[in-house]
Amino acid sequence: MLITSNADQDIQIIKLSNPPTLTSATYNASNGALVITGTNLPANSAATNDIDISKLTLTGEGSSTYTLTSDDVELTSSTEFSLNLNAADQLQLAGLLNKNGTSSGGGTTYNIAAAEDWAPGADASTDIADLTGNAITVSNVAAPTLSSATYNNSTGVLTLSGSNLPAHPGSSNDIDVSKLTITGGSGSTYTLTTGDVELTSATAVSITLNSTDQSNLDSLLNKNGTASSQGTTYNIAAADDWAPGADSSTDIADLTGNAITVSNVVATEDLLLYLQSKLKKTQVTASLTLAADTLSQSIRSNLNSKGISLASKVLELTQSLPEKQTEANLNLKLATVAPNLNLAGSNGERSKDKKFLYYNIDDQGALSSFNYNPITRTGARLYDTDGDGLGDLVSVAHRDGQTGDLDGKSNGSLSLKTTAATIDLNPVFSGQDNGLLTLADPTDSTTAAALNLQASLSSSSNAANAIGYIILSAEEAADADTILKDLDQLKQRAVSLFSSLEASDVTLHDAFRFSRSLQLLNGQSIRFFSTADSILSDLTSLSDSRFSWLDHTINSDGSLAVSGNNNIAFSLSQQDTDPGLAALIAQQQHIAASLDFSAFTEGQTVSGTLYTAREASFDSLTGFYRTVDSQGRVLAADGSLIAPGEAGYTKAALLDSNRVTALDNLSVDDNKTKDADVSLTEFCCLAPFAKVNDNTFFAFDAANADGLSHFQALGDNLFGLEDTLGGGDLDYDDFILGFNFKALTT
Repeated sequence: MLITSNADQDIQIIKLSNPPTLTSATYNASNGALVITGTNLPANSAATNDIDISKLTLTGEGSSTYTLTSDDVELTSSTEFSLNLNAADQLQLAGLLNKNGTSSGGGTTYNIAAAEDWAPGADASTDIADLTGNAITVSNVAAPTLSSATYNNSTGVLTLSGSNLPAHPGSSNDIDVSKLTITGGSGSTYTLTTGDVELTSATAVSITLNSTDQSNLDSLLNKNGTASSQGTTYNIAAADDWAPGADSSTDIADLTGNAITVSNVVATEDLLLYLQSKLKKTQVTASLTLAADTLSQSIRSNLNSKGISLASKVLELTQSLPEKQTEANLNLKLATVAPNLNLAGSNGERSKDKKFLYYNIDDQGALSSFNYNPITRTGARLYDTDGDGLGDLVSVAHRDGQTGDLDGKSNGSLSLKTTAATIDLNPVFSGQDNGLLTLADPTDSTTAAALNLQASLSSSSNAANAIGYIILSAEEAADADTILKDLDQLKQRAVSLFSSLEASDVTLHDAFRFSRSLQLLNGQSIRFFSTADSILSDLTSLSDSRFSWLDHTINSDGSLAVSGNNNIAFSLSQQDTDPGLAALIAQQQHIAASLDFSAFTEGQTVSGTLYTAREASFDSLTGFYRTVDSQGRVLAADGSLIAPGEAGYTKAALLDSNRVTALDNLSVDDNKTKDADVSLTEFCCLAPFAKVNDNTFFAFDAANADGLSHFQALGDNLFGLEDTLGGGDLDYDDFILGFNFKALTT
């Protein structure tokens, strides 16, 4: 205080004040206590406002700065004030003030700067900014550590817990994710590739993993809890420098003892299936997951509202196919994928109303029908192999890149996700003006359930007739007239039912049954046709007199009577039970005359009776050879595959290794019949051949010199031979052989 006076003046008192300054600070990193010392620190009127904390900026690692956000405080004296920093400030300072002492790990001298007006009680007209020379002494800095982690398999979010986690100046760079390695599975490790992230606190950080990381962790973090299905304890290891905000001169690697708790892993169980690999069976491992974990609640609720009972499990498989193999049949017990589905009624017998459904599941979890389609030759069929009337075996036909292969590419690999279901339906036939027959439940014509039918020949004409059909979906109804008048479409879409023999001049065994099993889907329409002494591919016009559409009558019991020119007729009726073992073996006979044993495995024996008959002048020796698929490809001596029509087919087909000893050198005298017991331990397709004079004939047209198929399916597992090069009379009764297989007992 300065006092002045003059003789002629009053005394004048002038108040002089020194501006406030900072001198230094201390920071306790363990509790966030910042104590600042200075001089001439003025109080301000009112409470908790002596120091404007938002005016204080700290400098640390890399000369980066951070301005505090904690609340304003009161002075403790004219030379000191202190505050406990909020969590946000502590987090940011952990990366700046990252080493005990007065400088950072990188050598930056710590400083606290006070901007203008940092002390509101000071003279407002005076600039009190104090920006340099204010050292900070830091204590109790601790290295960052991890303690544990959680991983949500459904969202891909990995959450780390730890202590002393430091922020790092900049954005999305607090944690270097590439330094994190996860252990799981059978002890395998995987280092993450997701981009770096920001901390959410000094004790936690959440990382949403990219799709690559999520996919790679599927096999490591494969079970809920803290250990894998193989028993390995989950761990996350952090290599040195995983937290860039920490002191770079200190090794902060944290490699062990960091448990991961995994949730929302869909429970899986392994399922061993057999895949045809040339003439061998290869075991492949599929996975079964719970449908409740795989399909959304909305999808399951929607199915339930329609009366659809969904299987409790979902089958998944990704598998490479053997070289040059484009198709595969997978066969599994219905009880394996659908232990909750019951096909029986209250009396324990097959419920005639309960219909079978099979679904594809795409990557988004949406369902689409995957019951068998004879045009694409893909999809599922249900068979009763033990003869109790209840379907027990699901045979699923897959083709590379076709419907059912989720990757949609012809790339030598199958990727599938499927499940089964049932629904109660009461379908009936109804006739359309264009000659189509529609089979549908009157109250639900859209649920594509499998409807099992049997066609039985009741009379024949004086010509040999090939009988076939075309199927149209409900969506094609508007274009039906156009489709039915288009020979090219008919040839592309027609399905062979069976061939009928001439009504006379034929020798038959009493055991021959001219019947075929077939399947429609609820809501589909069908129309039958026949060609006399020819096949559809021979025709150039639907006006050809050899072609005719067949007529039908719906009987009072709901069955059909189908008839055509020259007395040809057959019945068609719905079946209350599932198709049996004979239908399973005959499942590919709409493609070519062959026996399909691909559903069986080594050690399974199928027994039955072989019936033969002959009406021919030429002697023939008939046998069967093994093919790797329904297209007739065979395994050559060098291990390569040869298709019908390719060079060397006949030689390869008739190798001793391909011929079926139990079905070799079959013959019978002219106008005679014969029967014999057979036992077959086979697990691929068996196709017939016949040696007649100097010719060898096959069921596959491309394999024959005249380009004609010399065997036709006359019924399920009933084949007829045409023994003349060029087709002769095309009667296919020169040698007839039929099988009656017994139901499996195991």
